[in-house]
Amino acid sequence: MTSTSIILTWSPPTAVVPISYNINRRCRRVCESSVTSNSETSVSSPHTSTGIPPYSQCGFDLSGVYGAELAYLITNYLVTTLSTAPTAPVGDIIFSSVESVSMTVSWDEVPCNGRNGPITGYYLTYTNITSNTSYTVNITGGDNRMYNLTGLILYTNYTVSIIPYNYNMNGPARQEIQSTPDESKPSIATDLTLATILASSTISYSTETTTTTTALTTPLTHRRLQAWALGGNAQVDFLTNNYIHDSGVGIQCKLW
Repeated sequence: MTSTSIILTWSPPTAVVPISYNINRRCRRVCESSVTSNSETSVSSPHTSTGIPPYSQCGFDLSGVYGAELAYLITNYLVTTLSTAPTAPVGDIIFSSVESVSMTVSWDEVPCNGRNGPITGYYLTYTNITSNTSYTVNITGGDNRMYNLTGLILYTNYTVSIIPYNYNMNGPARQEIQSTPDESKPSIATDLTLATILASSTISYSTETTTTTTALTTPLTHRRLQAWALGGNAQVDFLTNNYIHDSGVGIQCKLW
């Protein structure tokens, strides 16, 4: 027996020997329920049944041909073909809880028609693209499809490669790239409450943690203000510690 074939042998019945033998075969991959059937006539022992997917369970019926009549000699003889290396990679790789020094990696299972046996583990390799430093983790257990990466470097690109295996036979890898964020960057101002205002007015904006009201006639610290005089074409950038002096002039503002 191999991963794709099964050799069947039998002895003829002692009473009356059939003229010939027929075999009916029903096979399905162990990981799925759909069944394929096949019939072979005028076979003899030993007989090699071929064209079976790896790691499939097959049921065989052996019948003897006596002229126009058939006699079932063996029914539903069960055999499972051997495993072989996976021929398909894992499904989608998913990144979650991505932070500056850690992230969680999970992945979808290898499709049934590419497993060729029970998946017994995965090799997960993550590589710092900048330094070309790699680390490999052996994750055992076919249903254990999640791993937390820690000790990463902020604002860095990482490749994550996952190789499935069954009984030390490796399958193809799937690879994705994910970046860690730079949490030291300032937050972006949002929710500007007044789009068109006077220079003597105040504006209110929000960050991720606070809401601030700033008078346009005071220094703008830690923020940049873009302002356009209404009806004009000129654009003015007011940087940190700059003042707006056009009192009474309508201004349209964008703050970040």
